[in-house]
Amino acid sequence: MNNLEALRQKEEKLPDLTFTQENSPLTKIDEDLSPIGGKSFSQWLDFFSKNSNGYGFSVLEIGGGVSQVAASQILERFPNLYLFEVEKREVDDQVRKKLQKTSRYHLFQKGFSEAIEELEKKPCFLIIFAHNVLNHLPNPFFIIEQSWPFLQDGGIFLPTGF
Repeated sequence: MNNLEALRQKEEKLPDLTFTQENSPLTKIDEDLSPIGGKSFSQWLDFFSKNSNGYGFSVLEIGGGVSQVAASQILERFPNLYLFEVEKREVDDQVRKKLQKTSRYHLFQKGFSEAIEELEKKPCFLIIFAHNVLNHLPNPFFIIEQSWPFLQDGGIFLPTGF
């Protein structure tokens, strides 16, 4: 069985959970993601926000449901950021409606193995992160390898549980 098939099998067995607003705030995400180059996750968001020359920038979160609380906080704090999430598990309707009020939030309601077929195979994200996801996968290196083509030059990949 190849890596993509193994990932699809794992995604099929995801518990039937619904993400609600009772998830981690952005400060918890900052604590969990190790700093890169001396900058926390929020500091990287701030850095790219200030250096986007008014054009905006995109962030991809892979699985784990970044926490819809953190997603709301990120979108409120960084008005030129576009957040894309890949999450197969259901998101609470009230939370989804709140997040979808902005055109800067995009949810791929599917597993990463399916979403990579929809995402353009060109660099478009300055930050890709996986919060508490990789430790649950049969081959975490496969996700990193498949994500790399989506990362812009100078962008960063931030995982936890690796």
